[in-house]
Amino acid sequence: MLRLKLQRNNVDGSDFGKYIQKLNSFDNRYIVYYKMNVIGLFILLFVFQPLLEYGVHRVVHIYHIQYHHDHHRIWSATLYKKYNGDAHVRYFIIILFIMRYYIPAIALLKYEVTHTLAHIYPNNYLYRHHFWHHQYSNKNFAFSAVWPDKLFGTFIK
Repeated sequence: MLRLKLQRNNVDGSDFGKYIQKLNSFDNRYIVYYKMNVIGLFILLFVFQPLLEYGVHRVVHIYHIQYHHDHHRIWSATLYKKYNGDAHVRYFIIILFIMRYYIPAIALLKYEVTHTLAHIYPNNYLYRHHFWHHQYSNKNFAFSAVWPDKLFGTFIK
């Protein structure tokens, strides 16, 4: 198919070699760009997002935001395992995807999935970590990773 296109455009053999070189250089640049995006996304999801999650969650507790206070009141103790996520967060994720804000949408999606799993899946190490946060609200602020709590001295087993 490539050969037919080149013949139709009256490209001789020497131009064909240059054309292939351009394709190869484009592919290499694309692969490097792709690898940088994967590395950047990894850093975002496993370094910056847990730090941001920790900070926001801690501020929410410092200022006693009612919406979050209700989350603790409703979903602590007996109802802890029945939590099925936050519809408001899910709607916001959809809006971010529609508006093509993919990176914030992916980070928020990671937050929603890990927070929901931390409530409902007892074999997950984050389940116990987040459960203790519901018992001691001044500890274990991160729930997609435990390292921010260890870093800032708010970790409890």
